[in-house]
Amino acid sequence: MKNLKNLILFIFVGFAISSCYVNSRSIVDKNIKDSYDSVLIVIIYPKYTARKFKKLKEKLSLQFVNTKTKFNYFLIDDGNNRLELNPKERIDKAISDEISNINPQLVLFFNITHITFMNGAIRYLEFKITGVNPKNGLEVWKSFVNIENWFDIGGSWKIFAEDLYLKLKTDKIIK
Repeated sequence: MKNLKNLILFIFVGFAISSCYVNSRSIVDKNIKDSYDSVLIVIIYPKYTARKFKKLKEKLSLQFVNTKTKFNYFLIDDGNNRLELNPKERIDKAISDEISNINPQLVLFFNITHITFMNGAIRYLEFKITGVNPKNGLEVWKSFVNIENWFDIGGSWKIFAEDLYLKLKTDKIIK
């Protein structure tokens, strides 16, 4: 009986660990001469997923705490879930205000391109991360990310944060 319990536990743990999938690919502007000292991460999320993306911010903060690059975070809901005229203008103004307050060397925009729910949990998420130099408005880095988790996407944030950190480091975007 004890061996059966151990076998079931082993299978469940193996299933839970293997149920997470993070895939990303990136491209970088080869004309960049030096890494960036300050980065603003802007996460535009659907209003009903605020809690999940606040967890993402926490995982990113923990991952980037020991870098020489200073990171700031700005989360804003996309306004698609409310009755509002021209929500893009509100979002653009809020982002512009944040950029002028912080004055970062690079802005990373997280834009969701596809999201799938199952039983109230986010199961699959695709988003595009675009690194823009706010001084000239040119894109210097871009990444496409797919995250899938059998249970809920929140369990994949740590793996994603580690993957993003390695991509930014190897592409020489951060110090």
